[in-house]
Amino acid sequence: MVDIHLYLTTVPGDDPRQITDALRATLTRRLRDTPLAGCGVTVTGHPAHPSAATAADAPICRHAGKAWLAAFGRPAPPVRGWTGSTDGVVLRRRGVPTVRLGPPALPPDPTDPRRERYAVPELMRFARLYADIALRHQQASTG
Repeated sequence: MVDIHLYLTTVPGDDPRQITDALRATLTRRLRDTPLAGCGVTVTGHPAHPSAATAADAPICRHAGKAWLAAFGRPAPPVRGWTGSTDGVVLRRRGVPTVRLGPPALPPDPTDPRRERYAVPELMRFARLYADIALRHQQASTG
């Protein structure tokens, strides 16, 4: 028996049953021509956190937009092709508002392409941006 546990982050509109069914079908098909052919495949989903997205007009988004404009002198670029984030889902579930933005990644590490790389000056710039967003949000929340 093989027991695999996956943590899957979904986005609004995803159907967990459809994902479970597709995974089961893929595993069954892939095992067909292996020594494991004929073994039963069971895939069971256990939703831990519902997918969600922060509304574009939420206070945290407005604060992030103002902080971005102050830091970069232009509006934040639109988010495209985003597939969700584990930390955002977990934080939102705990009542912490989230907004997606972060430093651009450099090309992958040539010795290990699984490693993301970032320029230290950009990390520092975004650390200041995150602090500005948190301060704006905190000030607005306390009056």
